[in-house]
Amino acid sequence: MEKWGVRPNIVTYNTLIDGYRKKGNLEETKRLFEEMEKSGVKPDTTTYNTLIDEYCKKGQMEEAHKLLGHMDAKGVRVDTVTCTTLIDGYCKKENLEEANRLSEEMEKRGVRYNTFAYSSLIDGYCKKVKMEEAHKRMGHMEARGLRPDTVIYNSLIDEYCKK
Repeated sequence: MEKWGVRPNIVTYNTLIDGYRKKGNLEETKRLFEEMEKSGVKPDTTTYNTLIDEYCKKGQMEEAHKLLGHMDAKGVRVDTVTCTTLIDGYCKKENLEEANRLSEEMEKRGVRYNTFAYSSLIDGYCKKVKMEEAHKRMGHMEARGLRPDTVIYNSLIDEYCKK
């Protein structure tokens, strides 16, 4: 593209970053992100969400959380995907304290919960055998007009069967 005088734009970078993320190549993903910023193309919510997702999948929650702070500093909108990806990552690392803190922050920011966020939290509580808290989250979810899905019921049933 550059050879032909065509500068990469946000769509070009986001496509490349997502492609490398899908291949699990975090180093190339980070390199493209840095190149993007240096070239004057401002990363958007999609760019950050892609990077956050990859860090979470690799269990690098500190790096993923740093990107949330970077988004805030750059004035990039944090959305439901951003927060639910981080919440899920913290739950998978069994860090329910941080997942809860982030879910509270999510509410303060006015970011809407989705079933996936609740599913991650409920599953995390089930794995820690905190069934009362899991049910409390399910009630909170239903009060917001969201219906539990198969994943949520499977988490609850699985833990009750283990008991």
